[in-house]
Amino acid sequence: YGTGSFFAVEKLGRGDTSTVFDAYDHNGKRYAIKMYVKRDKDEDGYLEPLKDFKATGETSCKKEVELLGKIYPFLKGKVSFQKLYSFPCVVMPCFHPLKKEDREKFPREEGKEESEIRKQVRSCLKNLAKNGYKYDDDDLCWRHIGYYVDGNEKKMVMFDLADLVELKELKEEENSMDDVDSQIKLLEARLP
Repeated sequence: YGTGSFFAVEKLGRGDTSTVFDAYDHNGKRYAIKMYVKRDKDEDGYLEPLKDFKATGETSCKKEVELLGKIYPFLKGKVSFQKLYSFPCVVMPCFHPLKKEDREKFPREEGKEESEIRKQVRSCLKNLAKNGYKYDDDDLCWRHIGYYVDGNEKKMVMFDLADLVELKELKEEENSMDDVDSQIKLLEARLP
């Protein structure tokens, strides 16, 4: 799944460690390719050796592939690690970002039930916690939330998982819900 050569159409975005490209394979199937490009500097200000950069990138990409398959079983086998032009990459389905109107439905109106979009985000955050992970507060943002669409199947996913915070122990249900509630509030505060 998603192996071989790709034709990159455009850059979808760039984060602290990676650049993401919209790409197609030789059969015309669409992918997102997250290419690890961060090269740290040593204490003297020189770029780290290329072999160290590639090893760090490979570890990060393989972790993200593993977590996407673990947290979202429907993605298992649809996400892969590859080296493209010797850069470590995550090859995955091209997730559909949340639309502005979806985000506008996120805030909870007083006295009303949670919106469907808020329930879906809450479910994703609970799923992360159930698997022993959460986003670092600085890394929790709207651009990491989208939909996996395959035919009539549409499921919300939270991606960019390589830097998740590992919960040292799976917390009691009540404490996990506190984490989820605090992250919901954080996302609400970050609405445009």
